[in-house]
Amino acid sequence: PRDWSSDVCSSDLITPTRDGMLHVTAVGTQRFRITARDDSRPYLRAEVEPVRDEFAEVNSEVLRFARSGLVRARELRALANGEYEREYRVPEHPGPVADAIAGQAPVEATRLQAILETTNVSQRLDTVLPMLDSVIAQARLAAAQAASSRWAAFGLTN
Repeated sequence: PRDWSSDVCSSDLITPTRDGMLHVTAVGTQRFRITARDDSRPYLRAEVEPVRDEFAEVNSEVLRFARSGLVRARELRALANGEYEREYRVPEHPGPVADAIAGQAPVEATRLQAILETTNVSQRLDTVLPMLDSVIAQARLAAAQAASSRWAAFGLTN
């Protein structure tokens, strides 16, 4: 059995579907640490405590750059999905900005776990900042593929 006691996780929104299944939307609303696991039910249940960020000075230019990269990724993702937002909202504080980048980055689960467990916001942002290029590149590719599909639906090529 896995020891969950040291894992830091991110809370999710769980919505039941009509066919009795559960749709889990991982939105990263709050980081938490599992303090006790309850195996008495056929699904994961645990007692948790919130994980608090350590205060650390973050360069305002670095934060501005990270936030603008997240806005660009949101714009491209909206374009790919045929959606529109008047104003693309991204987190303002460095901890959630770092978490938003990490949550979209194509990295292995063990690396993401290490990022989640980093409570120093400056270190967490410094760790994920190099991942921002790949987040934007993925969103750009999705937007290009969606545009090609839309053109192809009319018998045209892009």
